[in-house]
Order: sequence, then structure tokens, then C-alpha cells
Amino acid sequence: MPRIEDTETSNLNSSHWGVFTPIVVDGRLVRTQPFAHDPDPSPLLQSVPDAVHHSCRVLQPAVREGWLKYGPGKGNTGRGGDRFVSISWDRALTLVADELKRVIGEFGNEAIFAGSYGWASAGRFHHAKSQLQRFVNSIGGGVGSRETYSTAAGTVITKHIVGTAGVTLGGTSWQSIVENTELVVTFGGVPLRNMQVTTGGMEEHTTRRWLERATRPRSLRRQGNPTRPAPRAQEIPTGFTLAHAKARQAARHRTELYPPGQT
Repeated sequence: MPRIEDTETSNLNSSHWGVFTPIVVDGRLVRTQPFAHDPDPSPLLQSVPDAVHHSCRVLQPAVREGWLKYGPGKGNTGRGGDRFVSISWDRALTLVADELKRVIGEFGNEAIFAGSYGWASAGRFHHAKSQLQRFVNSIGGGVGSRETYSTAAGTVITKHIVGTAGVTLGGTSWQSIVENTELVVTFGGVPLRNMQVTTGGMEEHTTRRWLERATRPRSLRRQGNPTRPAPRAQEIPTGFTLAHAKARQAARHRTELYPPGQT
């Protein structure tokens, strides 16, 4: 543990697995301090310093050696085996600009693919796809992509089943599930390790608390800390949990169809 006088604490930062304060000593990130109001911070935050200073991290632009020597469309025999050569940012920007001009001039903007998808950094400003498309749109546009590899199956099929993909964009809140549901059916369970991460990060990891409350008798479920806010929709694992708020009505219906002793 570094001495307090050697430690510089900067502002809060957000990651996919939670909010934290970085602890920096002599210009090096040495540990992370989880957000004080997170009741169940993810242990993945402990990996942030290693990720920042790992030897595998790419610190500057790099180009495949064959492409750098012979140019586009040539020297492809080394693909998959070539080493990558580090270059300056100025040279990298020049290479990219020249290649964009060449491709647009020979094939048009439809030959530029700007639909790369990925989470990138937490938040929307650092979202790689958004920045890429904004840039390409400023020079005439390019080819994009539809849906995502995360939820595409859900967003496509629900349009045909219920008429909208909105049901996949946010789930029922845990508070509503706990207070109004008698039967919760889960597919694959609700492993807490899957609840540590969201695309934009989360300030509070609340799933453990809500699961513990859900195991209580229904008459006791409302007992708890009423000042704690209900989780936002992004915190709900919509792909894993199916909750029917009218389970009681369904149970009565089953009883009418199958009286006791005849089921």
C-alpha cells in the first residue's frame, strides 16, 4: 500500500465493470479505489493497473511490415506472419489519409467500411464506432452495419413477435420483480459474474442485493433500505431473466383447470 503522501488521487473514472478512483504513484497507476456508493464493486477493477501497464499494450501506431514496404495490394504473402513496425503518429495519419484518398478515387466511398462494432471505452464519446462513422461521414460517408453481435438475434426476432425491438432495450426493474412476482423463471441462472459489466459502466452493482431480497417470503420482500434507488434498465440482464408479474393470476388459472388431487 503506497504512503498517502506519495499518492495522487484524480477524479472518478468509469469502466465497463464500474466506477473507480485511480491511485497514482510517481506517474504510475498502482491500484483502484471502487466508487464509495457501490454496494458490491466488481473485483475486475483490480485488473485496471495491469491493463494500463502491461507489456502487450499497444503504445503507438504500428503497421504490418509487408504493407509498409510494398504498399496496398502487394506483399500480402506475409499476412498472418509479418511483424508490426511501430511508426510515428504523423506518419500514421499520412498513410491513412493517402489510402482513403486512393480508395475513394478508385472505388468510391462505398468501398470504405465504417461499421466496425465494439464496446470500446465506457460512455458514448469514446465509442470507437461512433467516432469512426462521424469521421467517415465528413469525407462523403461509407458502408455501415446493422444490429450488433450482442443482441441482434433478440432485436430482430422480437420485431416479428411483438412488433417492436423495444423489449430488448431494457428489462423490468428488479424492484418491480421482487415486489410483484411470485414466480421467476431463469434460463441459465443469474450468475453474478455476468452482472459486473455493462457497455457504459454502472455506478452501483445491485443484483446481489435484489437476489437476496427475492429469496425472502413475499411479505418480507419490501423490507430493506427504502432509500436505495431501483436499478436502471441497463443493469437488468434481459437475456437471462424472464419474470411474469401476473404469476399469481396464472397460478389461479392452473388451479381452476386442475383442482387439487387431479394434477
